[in-house]
Amino acid sequence: MLSQKAKVNTFTGNTVWIFLTRFFPTLANTLVLIFFSRQLDTDTYGAYQNFWVQLLLLSTLGALGLQSFLFTYTPDVLAIIIKRFKAKQYIQLSVWVILLGIVFAWLQADKISLSVSVAFLVVYSFTVIAESILLAFRYLKGIVVMNMLHMLVFLLIHYLFLTGILSFNWLFVALLLLYVLKLLVCAVWVNGNVKKHYQPVTEIEIKSIRNLWLHMGLYDVLQIVFKYVDKFIISILLAESVSAIYYNGSQDVPFLPILLGAVGGAALMQLSADKAEDAPVVVMNKTARILSALVFPVFFFLVCFRYELFTVILTNRYEASVPIFLMSILVLPLRAYNFTVVLQNKHKGNLINKGALLDMVLACVLMYPLYLLLDLPGVALSFVVSTYLQAAYYLYHTSRVLDIKWHKLLPITNWCTKLVIFAIVFIGIHYWLSTVFEPQIVLIWGVVFTIITALVTFVIEFKTVKRIYGNA
Repeated sequence: MLSQKAKVNTFTGNTVWIFLTRFFPTLANTLVLIFFSRQLDTDTYGAYQNFWVQLLLLSTLGALGLQSFLFTYTPDVLAIIIKRFKAKQYIQLSVWVILLGIVFAWLQADKISLSVSVAFLVVYSFTVIAESILLAFRYLKGIVVMNMLHMLVFLLIHYLFLTGILSFNWLFVALLLLYVLKLLVCAVWVNGNVKKHYQPVTEIEIKSIRNLWLHMGLYDVLQIVFKYVDKFIISILLAESVSAIYYNGSQDVPFLPILLGAVGGAALMQLSADKAEDAPVVVMNKTARILSALVFPVFFFLVCFRYELFTVILTNRYEASVPIFLMSILVLPLRAYNFTVVLQNKHKGNLINKGALLDMVLACVLMYPLYLLLDLPGVALSFVVSTYLQAAYYLYHTSRVLDIKWHKLLPITNWCTKLVIFAIVFIGIHYWLSTVFEPQIVLIWGVVFTIITALVTFVIEFKTVKRIYGNA
């Protein structure tokens, strides 16, 4: 009993620390988005965000999915894998990243100097890989402290740019130096952890490791490319001011993906431990009910209070982002369900990758026709449509793998009840607030109401789930 409790506490503690490792970078990016949107003209802000969109997409290709693949293994096995890497493989990876750096420099040629662009992509790519290795080594507290300090310096550099002390090019020179420092710290810590955990007597199967990398690496690359491909295309084809409007309108809800990822990981862990025949159905229904208690109120808040959100926080200049934002958040209800957890548990990596590829191909096919029909909101809508079709694909194959009807995997009645109630309540509350108060007050009360609603619904749902399914 004590051992099981220790395992639970360790899992809970690790979940909190993993959340914190991602919290500070997300907070920094959110603060920069808000202040830059308010204080920069749309052309400069668009150029700034184009830099990051292109960097993130190309660095994802550069890292080859190693960041998610390495996280799969225990520290002892990971230390051996790193030791088995030969100089030739490091050189090949470096050449690949440098080539992508040259592509990045070409895209940024009119804004950033060639050497800075190439160096930035190379340093950033290896920093992502090194930080992921440290996560796999469970070096969580060190990463949290490092990212907190990184966030403070990151924000200071951006403040110096806003005050005119740094030019646009020198902003990225300063950020490059910051990432170089971070990479050096990570490299020292990685080296120390490899020495600490390396046990040459441990046996590893290179072929199975390579196969897992091909599956997980490809999936990770496809997921991130899918997230940024629309912004990437717009950053190349359209004006920087248009990129700024589209970027702000197509933003993910800050911190929500981190929370959903943590819950998905917990579900996967429970499925791995529970071998009962009905475990997948029970676990997925439980998590779907609990997640919907948080996701659905947030969804209706964003739909109903979208204009206040943009005009109060980002000013009226980004009012054109609101229709794009509305289309983007239509995908949010799907986030109350992790459609790949059971397939991961059943080692169906090929089906997961086919679904990810299908998602991206469909989105790219629909992008131009919907752009002609609806302008920029049509681009966002193309990704929403493809995601719903991808969810249907995963749900169909999950039902086949488990040999059950697809509707048994979803708490359909529970979801429909919540959707109807929340829609009526949030529409009514927004209508009443908007007729009485100024937009700033409307937004504040909307946030307060959403938090209270989500917490109350979560507590009620949590107790209901315990009553129906027990304490597991």
